[in-house]
Amino acid sequence: MDTLLTYLQEEQFDILSFQEVSGGEISFDKSNTFQKIIDLGYDGEISVTWRYKDKPRSFFGSAVFFKPSFTLLNKKEIWLKDYMEIERS
Repeated sequence: MDTLLTYLQEEQFDILSFQEVSGGEISFDKSNTFQKIIDLGYDGEISVTWRYKDKPRSFFGSAVFFKPSFTLLNKKEIWLKDYMEIERS
C-alpha cells in the first residue's frame, strides 16, 4: 500500500478508478484504503458492494477518485450483483 500511495502522490493523476477498495476488518492492515487516497488530496466516491453485518466500518467495493478541481455533476450506480451484509466466519 505504501508503494501505491507514493506512486499516486508522485504522479498526481487527474482521475483514478480502483476495484477492491477495503477498510476495517476486511483490509489487509485493518485500515481504510479509501480514506488513505482521499488523504492524498483527492475527492472520491465509493460504491460499497459488501460489508460485515457486525462491523459497519468494514467494507469492500469500487471507488473513483478525482482532483478537487473537478466537479462531480452526477453519480449513478448500476448494480450487477446485490449489495450484501455477510456474517463473519
